[in-house]
Amino acid sequence: MRLFRRKPQEHNVAVHDVRPPPDEQEDFEPYFIAICDCGWIGDGRFSAEESFRDAQGHSPTVAEELRRPVG
Repeated sequence: MRLFRRKPQEHNVAVHDVRPPPDEQEDFEPYFIAICDCGWIGDGRFSAEESFRDAQGHSPTVAEELRRPVG
C-alpha cells in the first residue's frame, strides 16, 4: 500500500495597519496585526515592525507592503 502525502499549504502572511483614517484617530492607539490566509492571526501590536516579526515567525512568505484595509 502506498501512502501519499499532501503538499504542505503555502502560508501567505500580510501585516495590516488597522487604524482608522487620520481624521478619525483622535483616541485610537496604533494597531498592527499579521494575518495569514491559513487562518492564523498574530497578536495586536503597537508597531508594524513587531507585526512583521510575528509574520516572519509564522511563514517565510510575507508581503512586503503594509496593508490598510480600514482607511
